[in-house]
Amino acid sequence: MKKLSLTLIISCLFMLIAFTKQDHKDSKAQSFFDEVTKGSGIWVANHVNFNKNDANGFPKFILEFKRLDRSSLWAKIKGINQKNDTVLFWEIWEFVDVPSGRTKITQRSPAGHYGYGEASFESDIKRISELSLNFTNGASSKHKSSHELVDSNLLISISKNYDDKTKTWVETPAQEWKRVQ
Repeated sequence: MKKLSLTLIISCLFMLIAFTKQDHKDSKAQSFFDEVTKGSGIWVANHVNFNKNDANGFPKFILEFKRLDRSSLWAKIKGINQKNDTVLFWEIWEFVDVPSGRTKITQRSPAGHYGYGEASFESDIKRISELSLNFTNGASSKHKSSHELVDSNLLISISKNYDDKTKTWVETPAQEWKRVQ
């Protein structure tokens, strides 16, 4: 019985140590995840380069965040077309890999495209990610983005796509995401 109690105490101590390390390694990720999921967790942006003559275009985008647990985030990126239909582009799972202290990202589209990469946090309000995107036709591309909370209701995202021909990163216009209350 004493051996069982001692084993239980040691196990609890190891769990406590692991839990404490997790808090330290992913505190910026947790703070960022907490901020973007507050309230509804839904953000809307107007498409900066929307062309009204494009019948298949998307004048608005939706970014929907949900917490799965302390160290992970589930997100969906959707578009709203001119008919007011909502179309899912990507589902994203972002999680802290506790042993490495790195934040991993995996994403998948309904069409079977997928991406994977990592995120880092410059602060509690700014996240930087870099992904490899793979498409069902065999093509692939590299993508970087930053998401920064300007205030509690405004999130700015800036994306860059790698141009294999010029070997440079091409920045797209910044998107302003407003929190849906």
